[in-house]
Amino acid sequence: MAACAQAAPVKLYGYAQVVIPGAAPRGDIAEGGQRLPAADYRRWNYFIYLDNGSGKRVYPLELWIGGKRQGVTFTEVDSTPVTQVNRNITRNPRTVTLVPKTTGKVLQLTPATEPEKKATARAARLATENELVLVYRMGGKTHYRVVQKMERLEPLALP
Repeated sequence: MAACAQAAPVKLYGYAQVVIPGAAPRGDIAEGGQRLPAADYRRWNYFIYLDNGSGKRVYPLELWIGGKRQGVTFTEVDSTPVTQVNRNITRNPRTVTLVPKTTGKVLQLTPATEPEKKATARAARLATENELVLVYRMGGKTHYRVVQKMERLEPLALP
């Protein structure tokens, strides 16, 4: 089951995927010869989609991921279902459906630099209880959609 906020007619889907680099950093050596610990080398890919079945125009304003406020850019998805293929095991690729077939307009949301506008208290509070929060405008009003816990996709292993 997808990590989806089922609030018809607007649905929010959220997925997180850890990216494993080809070689983990080993850390640095200080002037005195002391080994310094390596920084956390894990990076995350986020796959976030908004299924708008309302027919009204939606304006995504900001995202909160893991309690951190971010701006948002978006592009319209050409067709559904939206799938992702993991080819970590070349002889056994695995396909995951991120957004099922739908008649609504689907937007792919991408985290961006933090917006200059002040965050709303409601979004900040929702971000303490949910891993993913979307703030958007529709019909002249501000709306919120949340995903309590984003579904984890298989890690992406880089060569």
